[in-house]
Amino acid sequence: KAVVSTQSTGMATVEDVPNVVNVMDMVDARSQEITAAMEALLTQSSISVKQSIPFYMRRRAASHNPRRLPARVRPRDAVVTATKFKFKKQRTKKDDSTKATRLETHLWHAKRCHMRDLWGYKIAVSTTQKGARAAYRAVNQSTTLHDASFYSWISLGHTSLRTELQERLRPNPFALNRALSAHLFDKTCQCLGPVTVFWVSPTSVFLRMHPAISHHTNLTELFSGLEFKSYCVSQFVLNGVRAMELLTKSVELRGSPEVLEVWRQMKEDPYSYDIMKGTVIGGHAVVPPAKFRTFHPLQGCVIRQPSSRLSPQHKLDGNVLFEAQTEFPDLSFQDSADSVTCCIYRDPASGHMILVLPRGTGNRIWIPLVYNGGRVIGLEDIHSLATEQGLPHFPEDYPDAPAGRSYAESQSAEKEGKELRRPPQKRVRYAELGISHPFSAHWSSLVRDDLVVDRGLQIPALPDKSLVVVKVMCVSRGNVRPNARLYYTSTSPGSNPVYSPQDTYPIVGYVTSGGFCLSSGQGAGIGLILSSVWSAMNKEGVLLVRNTTTKHYRYVRVEAVK
Repeated sequence: KAVVSTQSTGMATVEDVPNVVNVMDMVDARSQEITAAMEALLTQSSISVKQSIPFYMRRRAASHNPRRLPARVRPRDAVVTATKFKFKKQRTKKDDSTKATRLETHLWHAKRCHMRDLWGYKIAVSTTQKGARAAYRAVNQSTTLHDASFYSWISLGHTSLRTELQERLRPNPFALNRALSAHLFDKTCQCLGPVTVFWVSPTSVFLRMHPAISHHTNLTELFSGLEFKSYCVSQFVLNGVRAMELLTKSVELRGSPEVLEVWRQMKEDPYSYDIMKGTVIGGHAVVPPAKFRTFHPLQGCVIRQPSSRLSPQHKLDGNVLFEAQTEFPDLSFQDSADSVTCCIYRDPASGHMILVLPRGTGNRIWIPLVYNGGRVIGLEDIHSLATEQGLPHFPEDYPDAPAGRSYAESQSAEKEGKELRRPPQKRVRYAELGISHPFSAHWSSLVRDDLVVDRGLQIPALPDKSLVVVKVMCVSRGNVRPNARLYYTSTSPGSNPVYSPQDTYPIVGYVTSGGFCLSSGQGAGIGLILSSVWSAMNKEGVLLVRNTTTKHYRYVRVEAVK
């Protein structure tokens, strides 16, 4: 034993200390304290069981799979996991009324395209690969492919249907089993947008329209008194020199002997027939196994100048091909493994080939169309190709329609928000450029009353300050951008003037769609100008255009859009 004595200084001194310490005796004497300390370290420490494992024995997914832990710590981990309080949050069902509807090919597009919520649908806006130039090249050499299943189809029925639609469709065309182009108007003679008309019989008609029309218009109220029914169908748009070849390779068509004979000849030589605009072919489509084939590029350009090889040998009329059909193809839901009812027609406005199928069969035909060489494009590419052809695109080029105004307001808010996110020193000084409304077209400065566009549709009581749709093309250098200002000038094209506050050029219109035209190699676009100015120009002439971000004017020629 150690003897400890206290001296007068008050400090303890060790007088007798043993030379050897018995460890076992000391551990036995302190066993209870050691056990209590170890239990406190294991239970009350902030270090978890998994953190107490050495680094070289840890696994990344140890928390998900307990068998990845060492065997000696599994019982302790099981106790901790069992005693841990788990709170399971109850999921609340969201309101699906505001959720965007997905197309049948949504999963395919979501992996390869940029998706946006538009008009109640999830739509592919652009691909993740290349843009408008690649789409233009695909139109000239092969075929572009677009899923337009978001378009609405409705059927109308009435004993005197053509009379009932006299004020709502302009012009009011009538031809059985043909695809016809028209514009839809409401009861106040306001344009709602373009539609495609299919007269099945004098008492029954199908209408194909953009979803923005039905999104901003109550169709049930518009067609009150008529038998109204809506359809959800799959629609694939093919555009290009090899559109018919792609269809014949991807789809087998069954129908009447006349249709089978024509389809066989088209399959053998797709370039020997010229399908007229508005032609409708009905039958049953059989999807063959997917064939991984590549297309050889063709010489020539559809938009600029057709190749001599594409000159037609026969003209196909839709009435002849469709007479064998007792009725318009059934567009209700079908999921047959053998064949499905289909409708193939050439759009009367743009000339695109459109394949219409019942909902539930889109994926079965989409994959063969892609594997056989169709280049998938989005809405932005469709818009750029329409501008390339000099055709107005809905809803961008329809500021007189409710859908066009709503789309312009959303685009203006988006552009303004993007501009305000930039540093003040990096923003465009629009005040110095004399631009009061840089993100939208200020139509109220041209037309004081309601905006009315003369599209050659025989609108009654057309006001003096109406607008005319024209195609704008740069005379020399320069480009045309959306919301660019069109100015009247009486001078001939020469040196381009520069903006100054003392300019006296009056604004006569705005550009709604524009860009660089690849077929002509110059800036081009679609615009609207005052009808009085168009009449004074004798339906041809030269104007000045100025984009919202520059001081330079450019001379442009304007032509009427047919």
